[in-house]
Amino acid sequence: MPPLETYIYHERQSAALCGQHALNNLVQSAAFSPGQLADAAAELDRREMAFLAENTEGGTSNRDYLKRAREGSGNVDDAGNFSIQVLRLVLERRFDRSLPSVQGEEMKGKGQDLTTNEGFILNRSNHWLAIRLVAGSFWVLDSLKERPEIISHFRLAAEIEAYTAQGYCVFACAGGPLPTQPKELWELERGRAEYWWKEADLRAAGRGEKGAKGNAGRLDTDVWRNLGSGTRLDGGSAASSTPAPAAADVVDLTGLSEDEQMALALSASLAPAPAPAAEVKPEPPAGDAAVRIQIRLPDGRRVVRRFLSAAAVEEIYAFVEGEAGGRVALKAFFPPRDIGHLRSETVEGAKLAGEALTAAKL
Repeated sequence: MPPLETYIYHERQSAALCGQHALNNLVQSAAFSPGQLADAAAELDRREMAFLAENTEGGTSNRDYLKRAREGSGNVDDAGNFSIQVLRLVLERRFDRSLPSVQGEEMKGKGQDLTTNEGFILNRSNHWLAIRLVAGSFWVLDSLKERPEIISHFRLAAEIEAYTAQGYCVFACAGGPLPTQPKELWELERGRAEYWWKEADLRAAGRGEKGAKGNAGRLDTDVWRNLGSGTRLDGGSAASSTPAPAAADVVDLTGLSEDEQMALALSASLAPAPAPAAEVKPEPPAGDAAVRIQIRLPDGRRVVRRFLSAAAVEEIYAFVEGEAGGRVALKAFFPPRDIGHLRSETVEGAKLAGEALTAAKL
């Protein structure tokens, strides 16, 4: 097999989750979920409240403690904006990397050349973005932008200085090399297909200049760019008026290259199967036949609800998806792991009685 072409991972904005997108763009994979960042924010809030209680006169009756309690979380707001402390905590735990400020004494004291860092996280007015070194060049990965934008090594310091002048806080990713780029097709599963861009096509579209205009660089001829918009196996678009072939039909792949056929087959295998419809039944009364399950929703809320021990795990998904307003992934146990394969099991059979579940939107 020839070596895989270089791809650049670039998540686009969803709600106010630019902090999550910036982290994932930095590490070039869908490594962090909103639930993980929400859990980290709650942990930091508990630490800060405990510190105030233990180190201020009057403890929990102190004015500062009461003011902090009234204000709510200092690490995530209702819209889903996360603090730098949250990003630092999850990045350190998952990849053992730190995020020192480039304006801080730690970086200035070292007199470090900025290009020795593989990535950066930037923030201004609750918006986060990333800069990452890929294939010998730095790329601005801003979830509000359509595509990655290239920066040369020689322009990096000037670009960072320009961002600082615009009011951005800049944090370097320190502590060692960041995760490597995908080397096999299956590794592209680490994020939605439409988030992957061919590095060579981006360079060709922009001619080395930041911010290609119009349709240039959209990679419309690249099969990977079409996967997220509902590509049929015959190469057409889901928006086409021609109906997609039925499962039993013979698919004509004439004219497609071997790589395109491989990518289309992979996209078909990655397509999620339709979830069986499940009814959200009324909460059962307390008793021997009911168990309590604690659920952290994608927006950070915690709910405790009873389910019958004989109910299907699918009923839990139906309840959570109703609360979250869309499809979710659920994790349970320790260390946390996805329980999607248990959807057809009973709550008792899946051993979920008394468990704490974490939900993340898909």
